Amino acid sequence: MADRIAPTVLFQFSPDVANGNGDGARTQLEWTRSIFHTIACMTGREQQARDADAKLDAGLARDAARLREAGLSGTRFALLQELGLPDRYWAYTGNSTAAGVARALGVKLWPEKPTREGTVYVTSADFLKRPDVAVLFVTASGADAPVEAKLDSPVWRFVPAKREGRVTLVEPNIWGFGGPMSALRLGDVITEKLLALPRTAP
Repeated sequence: MADRIAPTVLFQFSPDVANGNGDGARTQLEWTRSIFHTIACMTGREQQARDADAKLDAGLARDAARLREAGLSGTRFALLQELGLPDRYWAYTGNSTAAGVARALGVKLWPEKPTREGTVYVTSADFLKRPDVAVLFVTASGADAPVEAKLDSPVWRFVPAKREGRVTLVEPNIWGFGGPMSALRLGDVITEKLLALPRTAP
């Protein structure tokens, strides 16, 4: 049907990590960058794509240096997305765009195991035995709300990250599936939030 309007090209949303069909891409970030360059080539905008790539690489390198200088390289964190469900969230996984950004920043995203869509459902109970994992929580309403207003399960008060003040809200205009500029914004936000959190207890 679409071919009746114009030539149509379909892109697979995510690298097929499980079956090894990701064309060398380990995360959605690398996969998206490849698609971005393919579209640029098809539309005669290769230089603009190279400029966007350079801007992304420079920004991630800048953020990585800030985290390194603060002694936060290797920090482990989870990036959760609010879904409007009681104590049920998306966590971005080891093949997501967020994982690719985290790798470039020199930090570690939990959970590391890749999934088909780059996300997995988690609850507060999944963090009870993860004392080293900080939580960045992408809220659907606004980052100016109290953290407690978003963590509706009584289990959260037993989570080490919550007790130590290492759960923080992220504004809702962060998109975990976008292109280079979305990835750069995500990198900036991860950096700012990790720098502002208390350090992991020894």
